[in-house]
Amino acid sequence: MNYDFNLHKKAKFDNVSEYGHGPYGEGSVRHRKMYTYPNPLNHKLSFFHLRQVVICKKPDWEKSDKNICPTETIVRSDNYENDFYYLILDIASPGKPTDLQQLPIFRDVFKPCKERKEKERTASMVNLPPLSDEQKSN
Repeated sequence: MNYDFNLHKKAKFDNVSEYGHGPYGEGSVRHRKMYTYPNPLNHKLSFFHLRQVVICKKPDWEKSDKNICPTETIVRSDNYENDFYYLILDIASPGKPTDLQQLPIFRDVFKPCKERKEKERTASMVNLPPLSDEQKSN
């Protein structure tokens, strides 16, 4: 449900690799931007959580054979105040044929993701338990 292909292209050009790293010079360091987007299966996104849905653009559904009726409409507003309309096709409880204008409308279903705050990252170190005397003798 994201359309900004230029963001994808920019990320490709921002990625660089450095070689000759480490005390012997055989290592490389990859500087890669990591873009993460919400996963609708995330339990924090209550609108989607544990639902069996297909999300499609409203114009695409209107051109389809309409074998599954939409149950809700999602309106996504981008940073430029453009609205994009998506239909929810709920596989588990398919809607009855209805006028699309009468479907419940949901906005900002990704609000919990937008409210995330930066957090300090820490290195994770594996802590292996010491070998037992029996293991040492093998």
